[in-house]
Amino acid sequence: MGDDFFEGKAPIAPFLNSNFDSSLLVHLIQQRYVYGLPVERIMKYLNEMGIEIPKATNHGLIEKSAELLDRLMPVLKNTILEDS
Repeated sequence: MGDDFFEGKAPIAPFLNSNFDSSLLVHLIQQRYVYGLPVERIMKYLNEMGIEIPKATNHGLIEKSAELLDRLMPVLKNTILEDS
């Protein structure tokens, strides 16, 4: 493997017909799974920053983002296992 880096191209908005960019999705995933915050607390945090997203939309974005990450897991696992 060496020191090779691979850069993939990704759309600005990962979901078709969505107004939400990848930075918001990363924030939602981080708050939910890294910090273990419930969606209600994430919503409160976003509301304090002036971002109001309905609860159902937050749940949907988190679920769809997790599905995208699930597709990466086999590739990441194989890459890690192949690397010395």
